Amino acid sequence: MLIFITISEKVNNSLETSKNFLKNVGDTAINKSENITNSAVETFNNTNTVTKNVIQDNLNKVNNAKDLVSNTIQSLWNNWVANHWAIAFVVSHPIIGIVLLITVILTIWGLIQMIPSLLVNFWLLVFKSPFIFGKSLLKIKNEKEVTENFNSNQEKLLKQILTKLEMIEKEQKNIKEELKKHK
Repeated sequence: MLIFITISEKVNNSLETSKNFLKNVGDTAINKSENITNSAVETFNNTNTVTKNVIQDNLNKVNNAKDLVSNTIQSLWNNWVANHWAIAFVVSHPIIGIVLLITVILTIWGLIQMIPSLLVNFWLLVFKSPFIFGKSLLKIKNEKEVTENFNSNQEKLLKQILTKLEMIEKEQKNIKEELKKHK
């Protein structure tokens, strides 16, 4: 019986040792599992924070780039408008721009239509100029002859006109006297 007891004690001791061993293995596994879980959560949180920081940095860089591009485009536009004020005016005032555009087009169209008639008149003048010059030379000679003839004829005409005027004046006086009588 003593052997039984010792065997039974040994079995109990072995069971107790196994139980303690399993309990220690279980506790260690739970601790390791919690450590791994905590480490994974901590890594996830760190990764999440780093990702948020990276995204925020990239957003800031994108906003800075957007502002830079916007300022550059605005600066280019302002320089262009300063150099091309007429086009900027037309863009800012479209109705006035359309009216001015139509006016300019019609003016240019009129000038283009005038060119052929001006060319025709120019060439006519060029071809007529020798004849006009010759006519003016003949006119000067004729005017001298006409003036000489006119001077002698002029005196006769003046005398005739004066006599007619005197006769008309006398008739007027007679008519006035008759009117006074009839009143």
